[in-house]
Amino acid sequence: MEMFVLIADFSWDELHLVVLIFYMYKWIEIANVPWYCLWS
Repeated sequence: MEMFVLIADFSWDELHLVVLIFYMYKWIEIANVPWYCLWS
């Protein structure tokens, strides 16, 4: 529930920026896995 309170404190622009950065980071992390498998 603390997470919802935290999100409520953000403006929508800040929320979208945080979500975008989070998903970009996760996508890069996931996308790097096959490369590690290829090079190992």
